Amino acid sequence: SLVGYPNGLKSLRDRGVLVWHLDRKSSNLRVSLWYPFEDKIVEGPAVDGTEPVAINELSNGHLALTCKDYRTLLYRDEPFELQSALSLPATASGAFRSYCPKHASVTQFETIAVSQMSARLLTFDEAGTWRWKAKAWRYAGSEAWMPDRRVLFGDEEIGRVILNPEDRSIEAISEDELDEAYPDLVSLEQEQLLLNAGPAELAAWFARTHAVSTSETTSLVESFSDNDKRLYARGIPTQNDQILLWRPDGRLAVIDVNRDRRAPQLHHLSDQLKLLAGEPLIDPNGYVYCWRDGRLELLSASGEPVRVPVAVRDRLRNVRWCRDDRVVVRRGTGVDVFDAETGQHEAFLDGGHGLSNWGFLELADGTLVTWSRRTLRSWTADNYEPVVELVDPAEWGPGYCRVQPLSQSGIVFAVGKYSLDRRILLWDGRDRLIVYSGHTREVGFIVEGSDQHFITSEDEHNGDILLWQVPTALRW
Repeated sequence: SLVGYPNGLKSLRDRGVLVWHLDRKSSNLRVSLWYPFEDKIVEGPAVDGTEPVAINELSNGHLALTCKDYRTLLYRDEPFELQSALSLPATASGAFRSYCPKHASVTQFETIAVSQMSARLLTFDEAGTWRWKAKAWRYAGSEAWMPDRRVLFGDEEIGRVILNPEDRSIEAISEDELDEAYPDLVSLEQEQLLLNAGPAELAAWFARTHAVSTSETTSLVESFSDNDKRLYARGIPTQNDQILLWRPDGRLAVIDVNRDRRAPQLHHLSDQLKLLAGEPLIDPNGYVYCWRDGRLELLSASGEPVRVPVAVRDRLRNVRWCRDDRVVVRRGTGVDVFDAETGQHEAFLDGGHGLSNWGFLELADGTLVTWSRRTLRSWTADNYEPVVELVDPAEWGPGYCRVQPLSQSGIVFAVGKYSLDRRILLWDGRDRLIVYSGHTREVGFIVEGSDQHFITSEDEHNGDILLWQVPTALRW
């Protein structure tokens, strides 16, 4: 019987059946040879690995299992044992160096530097007598940091938990004690939550800030939306304590205070202003731009430039002002690149394989990474030349959960819920890849913990929350 899931069988030439199964708790991959007519099974050693996606018989009699962790495991026949684990070789995909487990061949070629890691620095439920609640963390300011990069979590039973990734210390504290002991942390968390707030929460914040009617402010927000056409408003706070609103059809408005009546008022901005990919464009200093007559124009309201917190830039996924004054915009299967000064279209970077673009990120060194359901591609910072294509073998695809940039490294991503895929992949955008396998269930959330750490959580109630260290080789 096959123990563990996933598992699989493959009939071999003159050698019976190869049987493999993956133990999801231990991350052990077990491979055996089964001779059904001889009633014999030859078991191979357990290997820390992931699910095979391609199994090939080589001319020398060896078996090659290419796995989801971008490695090929070579087994010899007599005796049946693991001979070596090879990093995946690259193949050509246009101008890219492409790494694809399903189509890899065992040849001597430039390879991606793959590491398989399962050792975890810290499992939260091992650090105390209680069980940590992953879903509480999801809604409790998971991106709020103290100045020394400590991370704030929410816990359903205790109140709050503060983690310091540097020394791996944990402090449990109630809500009341948190307000008194860490007022700066509370203030920072409120700012972070406001950046993620919906229009209703923004209206409530605006009313409190200006001591005006909440119902009037909410009514203005609702009047800007067109629910019948599903043109729902989105909004962000500005540095002048206004609310900038926009709709998918490109309409823009600002809510501020009528000083004569001390009441909220809605200003509709010019219909000639256009949004790029349905979102406002924010420059590295927080100023908001829109498109008018083929050029970028600084957005103004009440005679003042509209400026928002710089952190908002990382929450808008369709358009970004990148280095060297280039504007990158999602479109179709890839992204467009424009010159911010002239508005001239410079290039279209195709994500490849005819699949819709799911997102893009600018890494700390300027490398641009785009991804679709099955493929990640990287492009150089200076002239956006193709670099590497990473074809992910998962059925759900990279970014289904989240693709998280790291401030001193590349990106970390996981496939996410419903996938039966527990991998966490850290990639530098070029030829270094680390595959982590410490979770027993699918990873639902990823967040950066410091310049050297990131944190992952399972998408389950009472699921593990793990802390990982970014290896020195992948730090910039």
